[in-house]
Amino acid sequence: PNVTSNAAFFQTTYEIRNGLFAMGRLDYFKTYAGGPYYLRYILGINIYPIPHLDFMPQIRFNTTSARGAPQPFEALIQSHVYF
Repeated sequence: PNVTSNAAFFQTTYEIRNGLFAMGRLDYFKTYAGGPYYLRYILGINIYPIPHLDFMPQIRFNTTSARGAPQPFEALIQSHVYF
């Protein structure tokens, strides 16, 4: 009875070949009872060209039940250097 929000995160990764992975993710957040929900679907790949370095091109689809809220489509590339 005191729950004011719900959140969930799901991710799956599939190794295509050594150093190349396909990734899918779902982020979910729902505010208080009767409030809007927010969903973000993410599709991307992780590329590990050399040890300790990766590149992650991704496409994000955002949806919400909030009235008048934008539902943007995003494309981005992230990079990580592990040390």
